[in-house]
Amino acid sequence: MRSTALVIVMAGAALVCCACSSSSSSSGTSNPGEDSGVIGCGGDQRAQAYSADMGQMGTSKVFKFELVSATPQPVTTGTEVWVVKILTASGSPVTDATFPSTPSTPNPRPWMPEHGHGTSLVSVTNNHDGTYTFDPMYLFMEGLWETDIVVESGGSTDSTKFYFCLQ
Repeated sequence: MRSTALVIVMAGAALVCCACSSSSSSSGTSNPGEDSGVIGCGGDQRAQAYSADMGQMGTSKVFKFELVSATPQPVTTGTEVWVVKILTASGSPVTDATFPSTPSTPNPRPWMPEHGHGTSLVSVTNNHDGTYTFDPMYLFMEGLWETDIVVESGGSTDSTKFYFCLQ
């Protein structure tokens, strides 16, 4: 009886450990030489190449979101600190932005769309110059990470997503 329970516990642990892995890439094909436990994202059209001060307009075109820095750079797994600058569409810093969040929808929200899970909560610190520090950005697995950011200021709301493929 005891050995049966141990086998069941071990099998359950193996399933939990492997639940977020796949032997195929996000396109559904397996690439020789690729880590068979990782969903590949190298060819994903959503993946962005990181560069300091990279920026993009929000979906509503109200605010511009600039990723001033990511330390270390989002190219491999680990814990990062991001500094994000929020600007009006005309280029003025937004020094009073808020990041509305609920228990079911954290903000900012690092998320793995192919796996259907996120990571630990991220704290946002207002640096009072239009920049905001996101810490920790715990991107613990290889694959495509999507970071959703929603900002409110002056009665306006806008959002964006940054996508990075971690190898």
